[in-house]
Amino acid sequence: KLRENVYQEALQAATGKPGVYRLHLPTGAGKTFTGGGFALRHASLHGLRRVIVAVPFISITEQNAAEYRNLLDPEQGPSVVLEHHSAVSVEAPQQRTPQSAGTSTNVSHGQKGGRPNRWSKLATENWDAPFIVTTTVRLIETIFGNTPWATRRLHRLANSVIVLDEVQALPDRLLTPILSGLRELVEHYGVTLVLSSATQPELAALNPWRSGLPQRDVVADPTPLFKQLRRVRYEWRTGPDVTLASIATEAAEHDQALVVVNGTKDANQVHRVWIGTNHAEDPGVLHLSTRMTGGHRRETIQTTKQRLEEALDTLLVSTSLIEAGVNLDFPRGYRARSTPES
Repeated sequence: KLRENVYQEALQAATGKPGVYRLHLPTGAGKTFTGGGFALRHASLHGLRRVIVAVPFISITEQNAAEYRNLLDPEQGPSVVLEHHSAVSVEAPQQRTPQSAGTSTNVSHGQKGGRPNRWSKLATENWDAPFIVTTTVRLIETIFGNTPWATRRLHRLANSVIVLDEVQALPDRLLTPILSGLRELVEHYGVTLVLSSATQPELAALNPWRSGLPQRDVVADPTPLFKQLRRVRYEWRTGPDVTLASIATEAAEHDQALVVVNGTKDANQVHRVWIGTNHAEDPGVLHLSTRMTGGHRRETIQTTKQRLEEALDTLLVSTSLIEAGVNLDFPRGYRARSTPES
């Protein structure tokens, strides 16, 4: 009910004038659907040509693209959603993701149904698609790049809705040119910009946006939602007796648990503890890190989702990539302390 109310408020806000909007919602409030719904309605009402969703992490990009594809791509006929990032192979045919048991993993990339993906290959070159899901890096390259492959897409940004998901992850050392470029698009090229995050940065306090660029909220008062959607109770563990090995051993005592560590070396250590505690052949002991290929990573996430939904014993150790919007629901989780440099 809360998500539905938020979604309807976003659709109402979409009737506002083009410009800069902030979508400030807590985790679990449905930012993926709410941001997409706002962007599509706003584009429809104001005659804008396309929606571009830019996400800082490939893991979220793949997840969001699969969700949008299942919602927007027809079973028959031309594709609507174009997914474009470094992990996409436009040479491979695409199959539509099955909508079973609430799963939403991207199976492959290209045109639907295993047919030749000429549309995807051509659309990737110049972003000639109604709905584009890409990475923040690819969007920034399109704005500032001077290579032929970047400039072919630049004109597609005009008269569009650009949704910057997880906007707090913009690189701080490049904020000034990025914000200047985005302001240029909003003021002179008919772009509506949506800043989406659970932890909204105060971009209006920075020089490029300090004056003359008002920001409007998609959801007028999100503060109560942070309390209403709180689902986690935190418990700090400190002291010399708290080690990766001790936490791994404790996690293994539970039917379902997630352990998030700071690097692949630590993940390997936790996994070895589990393997050494009678889990050697257990398919419910899983590992996730950026050293895995994109296909293997998606397969592991999908396997984890299915096991959780079927209430099967599941232990997952992951690096921080899982914190970037991967939609998994564990009853118990452990997070290693992380310094800002990590």
